[in-house]
Amino acid sequence: MPQPMRVGKSALFFLVTGILFLALIWGMYSFDSGARLLARWVDKTEGIPKTISSHLLLLSSSLSLFIKSAPLFSLLFCLKERSALMKSAKKATAKELVKVFLSGLLLFSGMTYWIVFLNFDIAYEGRKILTLISFNEFFVFCLYSILFVFYYIMSIVSFCAMVFIPLSNYKMLGR
Repeated sequence: MPQPMRVGKSALFFLVTGILFLALIWGMYSFDSGARLLARWVDKTEGIPKTISSHLLLLSSSLSLFIKSAPLFSLLFCLKERSALMKSAKKATAKELVKVFLSGLLLFSGMTYWIVFLNFDIAYEGRKILTLISFNEFFVFCLYSILFVFYYIMSIVSFCAMVFIPLSNYKMLGR
């Protein structure tokens, strides 16, 4: 199998695994809207900021907690495919490396602040479309799935910019 296809399948595997966990959370909630396991999980993590829907508090809190793990899935992918990622990096000057590194750092920091550290209720503080989404379980699941995909992909881009591109250039220089 060609290397780009293998890397793409690997990235898709970790992404689908994360989405399946989100679907499992949604399934547990749909089967029993007062799921004790989810309620216990949310209670144990009470002080952590979340993006929630006050109309579907348990479901949105559980999904919000799980999307914070997207960088972990990205990191697992990057570690599994590190040799392919290192080989695909192009040679760059020191100035370009600093720009790439700082861009990756800024991107990851901004996403992490938005996903991990902000409290946000989509039912009342969001736009009208978010308010409409906040009433329906399926749409809430779709919203958090989209957030997970976005955070997963941007985490991969950030890790490549902050780690693999500089490391591959360091190795190209023979150090």
